[in-house]
Amino acid sequence: MNNNESLKTKAAWDMETTKQFIQACLDQVAKQQRNGTTLTKKGWKDALSQFNEKTGKQYDKIQLKNKWDNLKKEWSAWYKLLAKKGV
Repeated sequence: MNNNESLKTKAAWDMETTKQFIQACLDQVAKQQRNGTTLTKKGWKDALSQFNEKTGKQYDKIQLKNKWDNLKKEWSAWYKLLAKKGV
């Protein structure tokens, strides 16, 4: 572990922080900064900047990408569950 990793703040994802992250991602998708199933480099850069500005946090791209991946897994699980119920 290098010095930057030991100084990095652990991401805390409450409801409002998650909402701000999703909004930052949706804004980038609306600007066509999506490449397949993820954001473009510029999209991630702009989403990160918007997210940190709105929340006052200093998360990095890795922390946001981890949240993206976790939300995608959660959405997939809910989608499969609801699809089985015919909702």
